[in-house]
Amino acid sequence: MQALALADDGRRRAPSSSDRPPTFGGSLAETPFAQLLSDFSLVHLTGTLTVLPGEGEPDEVLVVFSEGIPVAAQLPFDCEDLGGGLLPLFFSGRRCTFHEQVDLVDPDEVTSEIIDPEVLVLRAAQVGS
Repeated sequence: MQALALADDGRRRAPSSSDRPPTFGGSLAETPFAQLLSDFSLVHLTGTLTVLPGEGEPDEVLVVFSEGIPVAAQLPFDCEDLGGGLLPLFFSGRRCTFHEQVDLVDPDEVTSEIIDPEVLVLRAAQVGS
């Protein structure tokens, strides 16, 4: 994964999405988050999923995947664990992009944990029912 770059003032910064074009983009309305989790896991994708803010919604959500597993996220809200922080994405239609082999999160603002995508999908199903 691409390391953090140095800003002009010498501070570390995550590469912006303008530093490198996304590998692909779309919307969680067209491809639900549960499907993305399954697809990423099957092909062992590594990189950052950026979920863009919708109208009236908080800032973007950045989810880091390693070999198809979500391992960290930069969230615009507090949460007890990574899985709980990702649950709202199962019920979102927000636009998103994916940058393969790039870590866009700020290490000072990250929630990290290795979670099983299948367990996360089951947890979302329980919340949604």
